[in-house]
Amino acid sequence: MSNESILVILLVGLIAGWLAGKIVSGTGYGFVADICIGIIGALIGNWLLPQLGIHLGAGIVSSIISAVIGAVILLVILRLVHRGGGSMSWMTLWPPNRFWFDEHATVGVAFQQHGSVALSVAGPIGAPGRWPTAANR
Repeated sequence: MSNESILVILLVGLIAGWLAGKIVSGTGYGFVADICIGIIGALIGNWLLPQLGIHLGAGIVSSIISAVIGAVILLVILRLVHRGGGSMSWMTLWPPNRFWFDEHATVGVAFQQHGSVALSVAGPIGAPGRWPTAANR
């Protein structure tokens, strides 16, 4: 791998990590961690998007977009793990689930819609002191 390739990977990682940190506000991991999150996000995005049938094309812009999507997913998962949830919060990751979050995207509730009824599959996820904001949205 050439020095230019490494520089491009670091640049894409930095941009993706920084953008993901802005999208998922309140992360504050720092410069080096942003690069790492962006690079890991690129791996996630490059694997996940084709699995979903989404192809962004080639080039640095599509690489950044893919990395940002992966990094946002990574940061949301890190936030859920860090802030915790109830004993049944692992059920929030089931594939048919949909989600709603408070206005700051710090607390959420997973649900499944069956007909005209929405069923919550677990308690709120996120900071326990903010759980009521997920229910009041």
